[in-house]
Formats: sequence, structure tokens, C-alpha cells
Amino acid sequence: ELEEASEDEEKKEDSVRTADSVIEEVSGSTIVVRTMRGNVKFDIGELFNIDQDNLSKEFATQASMYGFFAILAAEADRIYAMKTLLCEQEYAAADESYRAQMDLDGKKYTEAVVKSCVVRDEEYSKMLTEKENANYELDIIKAIVRAFEQRSMMLQSLGSHLRHEYEMQGMNIRERDSETFAEKSVDNVKQAISQRRRLAKNVDEASSID
Repeated sequence: ELEEASEDEEKKEDSVRTADSVIEEVSGSTIVVRTMRGNVKFDIGELFNIDQDNLSKEFATQASMYGFFAILAAEADRIYAMKTLLCEQEYAAADESYRAQMDLDGKKYTEAVVKSCVVRDEEYSKMLTEKENANYELDIIKAIVRAFEQRSMMLQSLGSHLRHEYEMQGMNIRERDSETFAEKSVDNVKQAISQRRRLAKNVDEASSID
């Protein structure tokens, strides 16, 4: 029992993933998506990387990248709809064919028997696989679109944070300038008072001599 428990603990430890490990794994990961214009390959890490030293570029490309993948999502949705229609048509054709063949052979059949024959039909299975693949690719592109929506919000938040930092730095500079100005003003007042005192002393000394 202790050995089984330790094996379970090892499995749990193996399943623990850190944010850094996930980011490292994503970096360099690629995905191939079928579009109306052919297959397109993407680097997931590059797609969602944000260059904090060049936010202007990130803001400029965000909208176009989001629009590009939104179009891909629409195309993938259309492909999936077409595959679904073809799959349904193939099912109907296979269903009709098997019923006709059983009638010709004089065999009695039930709906379950016909359905069993259709789902095992090679051509229908091929169509069904293509439909499932199209649905999988559609889900991936939709996930990328949602990720770009999250990226947009992160860019806005990051931009707001940086603007706040710049404003705080500007306030600090203005405060330092104000303090310097105040210090200079105080020094100027002190100098003026000292000059008046010296002048008054000189006048008194001159009067006493006379």
C-alpha cells in the first residue's frame, strides 16, 4: 500500500505544471490550420508574445491580427458546415443503399441493423472523420480569436499602467522642480535680508562717525 501511495504521489508531482514550464512549452509550438486558401502554419509563442519595448507596434498589429483570425474562424465555420452537410448526405445515401440491397436480397432488417451498417461504411466513416477534424480546427481558431481578445485587454491594461507610471514620474519631476524653486526663493529672501541688514549697519556706523 505504501508503494502504491508513493507511486500516486509521483504521478501527482508529475502532473504539477508551473506557469514558466507552460510558457516554455508553448514557445516554439506550431499549429497548422486548413483555410479556404490552403494550410497555414502558426507559431503560438510568436502570436501572443508582447514586446513591452515597442507597444506602439503591438497596438498597431493587434486589430489586424484579430481580424485575420476572425476571418479564419468564419472560413473554418463554413468548412465545418460543408463537412457536416456532406456527412449527412453520405449517411442518407448509405442508408438508402443498404436498405435497397437488403430488400433485393430478401432480408428482413430493423433500423438498428441499417444504422449499424451505415456507421461501419468506409465512405461514411471517412466523411465523419473529416467532419470531426473540421470541428477540431474550428475550435482551435475560435480559441485563438478568444486569446486575441484577452491579448487586447492585456495591452490596454499594460498601456494604462505605463501611462500611470509616466504620469507619476512627471509629478515627481514637477515636485522636485517645485522644491528646488522653493529652496532658491528662500535663499533669495535670506540674501535680501542680509543685504538690508548690512546696509542698515553701514548707515548707522556712518551716522555715528558724523
